[in-house]
Amino acid sequence: MKTLHVDRYEYLLPESMNEMTTVQLIRLSELVANEIPVQEIKVKMLFICLNARARRMKNAGYYRIKIDNHVFAFTAEQVANVSMAFDYLFTQPDDNGRCFLDNRLTINHYPELKIKRRKLYGPKNAMTDLIYDQYIYLQTYDVMKEKKPEAVYAWLGCMFRRDKSTFCAEDLNLDRMKRIKPEVIILTIWFWIGSCRFISDKFPRIFPDSDGSAIGNPYDGQQKLLDYIAKADPEKKRAYKQDKLYNILYSLDYMLELEEKNTPDS
Repeated sequence: MKTLHVDRYEYLLPESMNEMTTVQLIRLSELVANEIPVQEIKVKMLFICLNARARRMKNAGYYRIKIDNHVFAFTAEQVANVSMAFDYLFTQPDDNGRCFLDNRLTINHYPELKIKRRKLYGPKNAMTDLIYDQYIYLQTYDVMKEKKPEAVYAWLGCMFRRDKSTFCAEDLNLDRMKRIKPEVIILTIWFWIGSCRFISDKFPRIFPDSDGSAIGNPYDGQQKLLDYIAKADPEKKRAYKQDKLYNILYSLDYMLELEEKNTPDS
């Protein structure tokens, strides 16, 4: 957490999405969904994370900001400068001047859901307990672009399971997924994307210049990786599919490292 000093008082601001509360992330998702300008989002997130009330003072060029029981006067320039603490939320402008959410969320804010008196369980932070076959199927749905609700519900069915120790792609209850609240869906998608980025950074040999997913057809790409690590042995493939994702990635990374060492320099 970052410490903000205002007069003799100290306030804490999150230094990453992973330090934000569930409520703060939901508010951020609402601002992004409404396509509010990036600088305005940063200012609003500043006030949200300070739990502050702010209003512009007439004819004075100041903001009147109330935090707890303390009232401060900030110039618009001061507010803009302090809001730079949230620069990490967005990418640098592209050639068209557009910025995008730089999502690196690896904290699962919904590890458990209760739907119709039934408990469902999501992955641990950074998806460290995800099953490899589960990961393969999750990649087959581009949930940020998917326009068919049924596909999103199928993706949620892959993410939230009654039994986390096994995975079967045919065991999906889409009707139960339809009861999940929109804010839960958005934060779960952010968690997925951020965790995939974390994985790609952790295993650059497996995911060079990618976001953690296979290039092209994700399912076909992962099947080829599975063939490679199992040496095309059907029994091993079935066993590997039910192994933990990270176990597979560490094994594959080690195999690729050995190949690099044994390959003569060209």
